[in-house]
Order: sequence, then structure tokens, then C-alpha cells
Amino acid sequence: MTDDGLVAIDLGSGLVERPTATASSLVRRSQTGPMPWSTYTLVRRLLAVAPATQVELARLSGVGQPRVSRVLGKLKDLALVERGADGWRPASWDGLFEWWLASYPGPEGVASFWYSLDDPAIQTAKALGVLRAVGGSDAVVSGAAAADRLAPWRRPQTSTVYVRAAGSLASAGFVSVGSAAEATLTLCAAKDPGIWLPRPWLSDGLPLADPLQVAYDLAASAATDADEAVEQLRVALRTTQARAWRIAAGGRE
Repeated sequence: MTDDGLVAIDLGSGLVERPTATASSLVRRSQTGPMPWSTYTLVRRLLAVAPATQVELARLSGVGQPRVSRVLGKLKDLALVERGADGWRPASWDGLFEWWLASYPGPEGVASFWYSLDDPAIQTAKALGVLRAVGGSDAVVSGAAAADRLAPWRRPQTSTVYVRAAGSLASAGFVSVGSAAEATLTLCAAKDPGIWLPRPWLSDGLPLADPLQVAYDLAASAATDADEAVEQLRVALRTTQARAWRIAAGGRE
């Protein structure tokens, strides 16, 4: 495997070469030094619960107040946030949403890719069942399958499931494939803790990832209408889903 992500496998009958980067960009090469997940998590929470004080944002983001203060200062310098009498808020909700989507480096971690002929909803349910049986009770759903619950746009063809530790779906009848382009379900053991909301968000029993993650996975997909799907989700998060997101993010009702 080369530093630029090319893997070559000698199978005896021939040499197979494939880039390790996937179409969904779920796994990114690590940058030098630790990833500042707290910055992205703080923006997730700010979009969900604003206005909020530094104390509230520290609690909801799982970081100390000094770090919150530094991040807010940098975001203020970029004219992305502002401080009012009732706390911090986005200077422009849509502007901060777009900044997060453009800046987020991806969840990192280890992804595996799976294929099944089952309906996507059945695939997701089977995957969750297998993962729960082996201790993955904190698995959450993202991508098209989650977006369909938050802002239905079209029938989902794929699903993304995030877990704390890697696992296998072979026992549920899935077949392992080599890339996201071939997969109907992507399983990712992510490094980013912000994917998990402070409180469970269930939609008809389906545990959802933070909706900004859902937006990211939609935008990174190969779907021809990805931009439209993201826009539908953005509108829903500001209207029909705003209260549910605030509650799941730990905000005041």
C-alpha cells in the first residue's frame, strides 16, 4: 500500500490495483496531529440549540469552556457566529451550515462495504439487529436511509451505519464488496464522536446520526440529485425537524 492510498494485491492470476479512497469519501487520510473534532461538534450543537451560552455549548459538545471560547472566537472572526444577550448564535444559520459542510473532513475511521438484494429499509434493520447482538447498541443510521425519515425526497437506495467498533454483516446475509460504489450499505467505525447525539433520536425505531452527518453523507454520495436532497434536509432541519433536533442535541425545549 502506497502513501497516496493505492493498494496492490497479487492474486497469482494477476495484479489488482485499487485506490483506497471511496466514492463516498467516508474514510479520509489522517492529517498531521489530532483532528479538532470539538470544533465540528460545537458547530453541530450551535446549529441545533442556539442561542446558547458557552457553558451550555461546553456541556453539549463534551469539551472545556476554554476550548469553546477559542472556537467561538475564531468563528466570530470569520463572521459565522455572533453573541447576543441570550447567548451565542449563528450570524447566518445557512452560512454556518454551508461552512460546516464545506469544512468537515469526514468522519475518518474504518469503513466496510456490503451488498444485499433486500429492500434498503430491510437491510438497515437487519444490520442494526446484527450489530446489537454483538454489543453495537449505539449504532446510528445516516445517509439516504436517515434522510428519508427526516426529509423524504426519493426512495433511498443505500444506507450508512456508524458504529463505535468495526463489525461484520455476513451473518445477516450481506456480501462484502470492495467499494462504496458497489455497496448498498456502508458500515463505518468512525473516529468523530460528534456523529452521536447527546440524546437518542429515534424515527419509528430507527436510531439517527446527527443530521449534519446525514447531510454530509448525502452530499458525498454519487446520487445525481444529492444537492436537492441536501437542500430538502436543510429546510426540514430549520422547520419540521427543528424541535426534535434541539431535544436530541440536549437543548432546552
